[in-house]
Amino acid sequence: MNYIAFFSFVFVTSITPGPNNMTAMAYASKYGFRKGALFVLGCLIGFFCLMLCCAAFSSILYEALPSIKPFFLAGGTCYMLYLAWLIWRDKPHDGKIPAKESRIVLYGILLQFINIKVIIYAITVWSTFILPHYNKISELAGWYVFLSCFGPLCALFWAGVGASFDKLFGKYGKIINAVMVFGLVYCAVTMVLDMFR
Repeated sequence: MNYIAFFSFVFVTSITPGPNNMTAMAYASKYGFRKGALFVLGCLIGFFCLMLCCAAFSSILYEALPSIKPFFLAGGTCYMLYLAWLIWRDKPHDGKIPAKESRIVLYGILLQFINIKVIIYAITVWSTFILPHYNKISELAGWYVFLSCFGPLCALFWAGVGASFDKLFGKYGKIINAVMVFGLVYCAVTMVLDMFR
């Protein structure tokens, strides 16, 4: 296995902004680091479940990916537009009481199963880097634990960023929200265009 390519892919995919990282940052910015960390706990549980599914069915999904790609793209487009709508209507620091802590964790778990970035990441990492080079249960289990923990650790980093820059987000929240909405809509448009290629 090309370890430089593998670790580069894992790091860049995990640390760049995506639904998990942005949501963790938003929770921590708005409600404090503890709420962001609870969301990340949900991400961790969801990652363990999703990585197990992708490890078990990676070869089947990887072969079927060209035929199901339009469904992934359509779902991802709807999801990106939904996130953009939520961010657009959100008022930074408007004093809302967040959902119960158990719901924050549940949201983190469920998000993994509709988070196209994580699904494609998991399929790619298992089918391209892990399964062609490893077949012992102990080796696969080690990669499974590593991959399941690394993404949520990056989301925890973003929660720390959100908690640290609370005043900045409070002062420039509308501008930051507008930039995030623009980015999400741009991603949705590119996904729609990709469906017609």
